Amino acid sequence: MQIYNTKKLDSLVSLLWGEKPSADIFNRWSQGFEWSSTEPLALIQNYGGPCSVIAPVQAFFLKRLLFADDKSPATKLPVRIRPTVEISVSEEEKKRTFTDSLIEILLQVNNSWSVCISNLDKSSSGNTSSDIYGMLDTSSVDMKNPQQAISNFHKSIFIHNCTSRVELETVLTKYYQQLFSKYGVLLFLYTALLSRGVDVIRTEHDNLDSPMIDPIHGHGGQSLLNLMLSGEAVPNVFDGSADLSGLSEFIPAHSRS
Repeated sequence: MQIYNTKKLDSLVSLLWGEKPSADIFNRWSQGFEWSSTEPLALIQNYGGPCSVIAPVQAFFLKRLLFADDKSPATKLPVRIRPTVEISVSEEEKKRTFTDSLIEILLQVNNSWSVCISNLDKSSSGNTSSDIYGMLDTSSVDMKNPQQAISNFHKSIFIHNCTSRVELETVLTKYYQQLFSKYGVLLFLYTALLSRGVDVIRTEHDNLDSPMIDPIHGHGGQSLLNLMLSGEAVPNVFDGSADLSGLSEFIPAHSRS
């Protein structure tokens, strides 16, 4: 367990939020993953902004629920056969599927097989003290210094480097409850970004004048959404192959636009 390199984290914060993150926008992103009480398999978004993280996680979760791991040649869509029309999922299967969905996202994001799990637990116990959340509560910060809680959050991030899928699953299971706490969405976002690598993302994002989170409206940009969906923080959806008057040409990822 270690504190992430301060200079690299500062560089990532600038790339993600801009030079001076908005306290209001940071507040809107400060939510954990949360299941709906009326639709138990649906994730809830409380405020505008973090949909670029929550929606992809929801998509990967539903994909893993609906589609079998191995495709059957007898069916076009390998949908899991369940006893009722309504999908019935136990809490154990739901937790396992959610964890597997996060792992799938992180494995395609990972650039060097060293996944950096972001967490707020210095003791490695998996349980975060309520004192930390009090310190990070932006709603109670003196308005003369609204950046304090944001700064405290970044200073409180600890990293667990995972070098195998087994270790990744073990660590995610340990910190599972943190994902559903106040900063769960941000912690997973930072996990994905740090695992991809600041320098790699900076090259892929290809627009350093514009942060990955809109500084005015707080919405995640296309490069952030693409990172979660495809593992690359490119600004547009493009598969790398372009047809130019019948000639096929490959365009490197950093040039896709």
